Amino acid sequence: MHFGLSDEHRNQYGSALNHILADDRNTRQENFFSELISFIHSAKLNKKGTASLLSLLRSTTSLTINHIPKTTNALWQQLGVSFKYKTYYYCSTCFTELMQRDDSCPSCSIKNKPNSELCIFSINEELERVVRSNINLIQWYRLPQNQLIADIVNGEWYKRNRSDELQLTFMLSTDGKPIVKSKRTRTSVWPILGFLVEVPYPIRENINNAILLGLWHSPATPSCSLLLDKI
Repeated sequence: MHFGLSDEHRNQYGSALNHILADDRNTRQENFFSELISFIHSAKLNKKGTASLLSLLRSTTSLTINHIPKTTNALWQQLGVSFKYKTYYYCSTCFTELMQRDDSCPSCSIKNKPNSELCIFSINEELERVVRSNINLIQWYRLPQNQLIADIVNGEWYKRNRSDELQLTFMLSTDGKPIVKSKRTRTSVWPILGFLVEVPYPIRENINNAILLGLWHSPATPSCSLLLDKI
């Protein structure tokens, strides 16, 4: 025997269901906003950064949750960006090179410090990017009348080693100060940057023209040769 709902009962049932669904959406929305505020506080975003984050979230209405990457690596993969690098490991006391990050040093056997890491990046794509975006400036700065008198391109060593063909010269830099410090592990991260001498100063040192050659992650201050010998 089949018992059907009257139109009145059907309307009441539908209205109650809509209220339940609306309450559930409101609860999930409130939870999301609470988590969002917690993230903003923990990330120490200022008003400008918060506004940018909210604008970015509003722009994702065309995406389903499954299309949003869960990790940073997944995000880079979707953008077609890959990072090519090689990692070297060292004892943080005597700087003996090791095979693995957790290896014990065969020279000093001291274990009170975490081992050091040196990441050396492949620069082919970055070098091509900088040259392409500055090719007109590079060609213009080759002419002596356009060069700064006190710049590297007018130095004795550069002139002695310069060829008639278009060449690219790297100026390597590390400012001697770590950019990231970890109180928990007592380690720091040091950047190794490269700039093209053939791009005129000060444009060559613009953030968009800097090439990241390597990173040193360690509790110890590295020597210049240790930072640069692998490049």
